[in-house]
Amino acid sequence: MIEMRRPTLKEFNRTDIPARACVRLLSYEQRGVLEDMTQALKKMRSCVFMCGPHKLTDAEVIQVALVREDIFTRVLPQLIQRGFLARDDEGALFSPHLYDRLLRKEEREAAKAEADARWQQMQESCDVPEGISRKAMAARENGKKGGRPRKNPVMNTTQRSIPLMSTVDGGKGAAENPSKKPITGLGYETSVSSISIDLGRVVS
Repeated sequence: MIEMRRPTLKEFNRTDIPARACVRLLSYEQRGVLEDMTQALKKMRSCVFMCGPHKLTDAEVIQVALVREDIFTRVLPQLIQRGFLARDDEGALFSPHLYDRLLRKEEREAAKAEADARWQQMQESCDVPEGISRKAMAARENGKKGGRPRKNPVMNTTQRSIPLMSTVDGGKGAAENPSKKPITGLGYETSVSSISIDLGRVVS
C-alpha cells in the first residue's frame, strides 16, 4: 500500500480545522478553487502538494490543480485565513481536512491492532472461557466498566408524586339563571358544583 504523503509539521492543532458545513460560507469562486485543489491532492494520494521528495511551489500547484493564476492568487489567502488550506513548516500547501482524515485512520488502525494483540494474549494465557466469542468477551468487559450511559435518565420520582389539583365550577351559572342548565365545554349537561379533584390520587 502506498503511504499517503503528509506535511512537515512540529505541531498540528486539529481544533482549528473548520467544520465541513462551513464550506457553504465560501463564495462560488472560493469553493471552486478549494474543490479543484482537494481533488488534485486525492489524485496525488497526498495531503500536501508534493512530487516525490519535492514540495511544489505555488506556480506548480496552479498547474497541477488546473486553476487560473489570477483566481488562485486572489482566493488562496482567503482559504488559508479560513483554515481550509494551510502551509506546513517548509511553506508547502496542504489540506488540513485530508491530513486530519489520515490521522484518524491511523488512530483507528492502532486501536484495532491493540485490541487484536490483547485478544491474542488472552487466548494464549487461557483467560478466555471456553466457547465464548470475542464479541461476547468484549461485551462482558464493557459491562464491567458500567456499560453505556442511558440517553433518557429516569424522571425524578419526587416530581411524579406531586398531587395535581383542579377545580370544576359548574354551579355558578345555574344559581344566576335557574332556567338554564350549565353546559360543559364538550356540550354535556352537568350539575356538579365546586368539586376538588386530586388528579394525583386518581392517576396512582
